[in-house]
Amino acid sequence: MKPRFEPRRLRPSAQSFIAYQRIEPVFPFAWHYHPEWELTWIEAGSGSRIVGDNIEAYEPGDLVLLAGGLPHTWSSEKPARRARAHRAVVVQFPPDFFVSALIDRPEFLAIGDLLARAGRGLAFPTKTALHEATGLTDLTKARGLDAWCRLASLLDRLARVPDARALASARYTPSAGHGAQRRFERALAFIDAHASDDELYLPQVAQAVHLTPAAFSRFFQRMAGVSFVDHVNALRIGRAARLLAESDRAIAEIAFACGFGNLANFNRRFREQKAMAPRAFRAHYV
Repeated sequence: MKPRFEPRRLRPSAQSFIAYQRIEPVFPFAWHYHPEWELTWIEAGSGSRIVGDNIEAYEPGDLVLLAGGLPHTWSSEKPARRARAHRAVVVQFPPDFFVSALIDRPEFLAIGDLLARAGRGLAFPTKTALHEATGLTDLTKARGLDAWCRLASLLDRLARVPDARALASARYTPSAGHGAQRRFERALAFIDAHASDDELYLPQVAQAVHLTPAAFSRFFQRMAGVSFVDHVNALRIGRAARLLAESDRAIAEIAFACGFGNLANFNRRFREQKAMAPRAFRAHYV
C-alpha cells in the first residue's frame, strides 16, 4: 500500500532533523508516509493509531518509532476542548542521519539494530514514555550539536528497551500505483468516519470509491493485507478498548456506540482481538 506522500517539513538551518510539538483540537485522519524516520510521543489525547496493517487505540504515553516509508496515521475521534487539546511531540530525522561509517562503529550498533526493527514500527511501553517525556520535550528546544547528541542518546536508550514490540505484520508490504493509492486512502477515510455506524457494510464503501462490491473486496484485501471485515472489527475494538479503559459506561452501551449490532458479537470479537473478555480488560484499569 502506498498512501499520500508527505513532503519534508522545513527544519532549522543548523539542524539535520526536526523536533516539534504538535498541538491541535483534533488529529485528523491523514493516511500518509514520508522518507524520514519518525518518533511520536502522545502527551494528551486519544483515538486510533494505524501503522501499516496494525490498528490499535492510542492514549497519553503512546510512544512509537517508525521507519521511513511506513504508512501511518494517528486519528482522534472527536475535537478536544481548548484546555485539553491533542498534544504530541514529533521527531523526524533522515535515513542518512547516521552515515554508514558511523553506524558500523561499536557504539552505534544498538541504534543500527533499533532502526532496522523500526521497519514494521515499534511501540514502547508506557513506562518508557514517562521516563523519556522530559527529554522528548527538551529536544524540541535544543539546537546544533547538542540536539544531535540528545537524539542519538535517546535512540540508544530506546534500543535497549527489552519489551518494545513490532506493529505491522511481517507480511505487510507497502506498494501500489498512484491511482490505487488514492482510492485506498479514500476507502480508509470513509471507514474511519463511519466505523461506529452499526450498518457499515462493504457495498457502501465500494460505492464510495466507485468499485463493485466483489472488486472492492479483492482490492481491499490486496492493499491492506486483511479483509474488509477484519479491518473494521479491529478499528471498532480499538475504540471500544479505549472507552472501557477511560469511562464507566456500560459494556453494552460501548458495544453499540462502536458499531456492534449485538453484545454477543462484540464479546466474541473482543476476545479474538484482546484474548480476554471486555469485563476482564476493564478490570486492569480499575
